[in-house]
Amino acid sequence: MTILRHFILLCAVTLFAISANAALPAPNDAASSIYAQRLADQIAHNHVGIMDVIFHVTPPGKTKNIAVASHITGERGKPSGDDELGVIRTGKPLVEIQKDGVRIGVLVPLMDDHGNTIGALGIVYAYHRGQAEQPFLMRSMGIRNSIAKRISSEADLFVRNAPGA
Repeated sequence: MTILRHFILLCAVTLFAISANAALPAPNDAASSIYAQRLADQIAHNHVGIMDVIFHVTPPGKTKNIAVASHITGERGKPSGDDELGVIRTGKPLVEIQKDGVRIGVLVPLMDDHGNTIGALGIVYAYHRGQAEQPFLMRSMGIRNSIAKRISSEADLFVRNAPGA
């Protein structure tokens, strides 16, 4: 009989834990995230091999460009560096194999549906030594072009319940 009691207790505790976790919002819950964050999470989830997606944009009413959205939460709010600002200023993408040799980062100008540069889009991929850089750049530009169609202006990125997100 004690085995049955332990089993019932274990089931009750498990069900309680499941129901408690279901009530908590996801870390990047769509209802509380800005549109840029939802886009970053969608890109990371829909594309195999992507480790992070970062949107570098100047928030409304601010003067400094920052990481306004990132699939990895620790990046959000960090100031954009010279690389990101250079991509925004020149319009030229940047591809860089990370120091650890297992990641490659690509920065491309982030554009709206009118072709205006509104920031920089950083995408970090899993990388294996010897892989060519060009396919990563082309893939990043394709992703950028597909999301540009869904961004009518820089302000859209900061809307909490943007349509089509």
